[in-house]
Amino acid sequence: MGDLTLAGSKFNGSDAEYFGTLAVVGGIVLVVLAVVLVVKRRLEKNRRTAVQQLTRQLDGRPIVYVPYADCPLPVPQVSSTAHARGYAMTPNPTALRYEFAYVAGRPGPWAI
Repeated sequence: MGDLTLAGSKFNGSDAEYFGTLAVVGGIVLVVLAVVLVVKRRLEKNRRTAVQQLTRQLDGRPIVYVPYADCPLPVPQVSSTAHARGYAMTPNPTALRYEFAYVAGRPGPWAI
């Protein structure tokens, strides 16, 4: 494995150097993959926690106000969560909050 031509350049090292280089590159790839997976898991956990907190606030009261700071979710996700619980959502950028109104004709998932 003394001579290896890759992308127009020639590698003239020994087998130990070749496999050592491969091991270092493979290790770097594994570390990057692990970091990406850990960050993705933490973001999903934070999103799941925020959705659970929002659903606890939407408990059947006629009107609910949630400040933007307390709900770090994107607007489509807030809207779909509210819709699933029987609420109509209106973002209020002036007051920096979401306003939810319970729609009496659409019971939420807690009504049986």
